[in-house]
Amino acid sequence: MLDPRYLHGAPVFKEEPRILVQAVLDNPDDGMSPGDVARAYRIELRLVTAVRHFAKSQRLAHSF
Repeated sequence: MLDPRYLHGAPVFKEEPRILVQAVLDNPDDGMSPGDVARAYRIELRLVTAVRHFAKSQRLAHSF
């Protein structure tokens, strides 16, 4: 059974285009701003900022 929330087992954005969430998280490490990432992947800036905020909150919640 196919699940549209995943691509090869990795989570993707629900909205088109289906971009890997991890790709968006990795790009700031390469020096790209959130706006640069949104333009490069043709996704809304709100998606970039939301996933970065969520990832940051999870790291803080799971740090010891």
